[in-house]
Amino acid sequence: MRFRLMISALIVFTGVTSLSSAFADELPAVPVTPAQTKILILPVLDETGDRPDMQKEHTEFGNHRLEYEFITRGFQVIGPDMAIRAARADDIDLDDVDSRTKAAMKQLAKDTGADWVVAGAIVEVHESKSHFDQKRATAKVQMRILDISQDGWIANRFFEDHKDSSLVIGTIGTTGLFRAAIDTTLQRSTSNLLDSYKQTVKVFGEFNQNDYLAGQASAFTGDPKTTFSGLSNNESNPAVPSGSSAPLPSATATAPSK
Repeated sequence: MRFRLMISALIVFTGVTSLSSAFADELPAVPVTPAQTKILILPVLDETGDRPDMQKEHTEFGNHRLEYEFITRGFQVIGPDMAIRAARADDIDLDDVDSRTKAAMKQLAKDTGADWVVAGAIVEVHESKSHFDQKRATAKVQMRILDISQDGWIANRFFEDHKDSSLVIGTIGTTGLFRAAIDTTLQRSTSNLLDSYKQTVKVFGEFNQNDYLAGQASAFTGDPKTTFSGLSNNESNPAVPSGSSAPLPSATATAPSK
């Protein structure tokens, strides 16, 4: 009994509890070599029903986090900006959750040469009080990752996690706390899949919200010998090489079947 109370107290104090629920069709991931594996990250959707300006920030936070997680592990990464352009060529509306079918994601993978297609959505973000009467932000996300080689989902589940104001360094407002909760939840939504791959590429500005890969024309792979801060930053700062990129296959404008 005493042991259980100690564990409960530890969980309450750290605020590091998380919940996840997987769908039955989630498959075990097959180990890959990051430098030989191309990742297509679709823009993170915001389905919270919040104000448009808040939804825009949530999406930016989410895109930044997912790019960071895959770039630091040395994958070949195609970011949301390029995903949007590929989707337009196929007449796929990535802003519509119902358009993100398995068939649509397979078509985008075919167009871009991607091995995995990552589709994240922020379902809920809300504020409450923690056990110590501190502000608490809770985020719930859905993470789906399609492995083309298996023709199935290697991630297909909801994740929920939170961040307490007492656990965040410095003084932040509600937006900052929401951002911290989104960051934490999205990071954990990919941890089962990515924790076995070491972070070999240094990336500057983990807790910013810029799009590292804005304007990219080909898949990006970071250089472990340098620090990456974003394609636009590196273009204007030759001292920080942008890594390497490989050209994508030409896209075909074929609308997928639902």
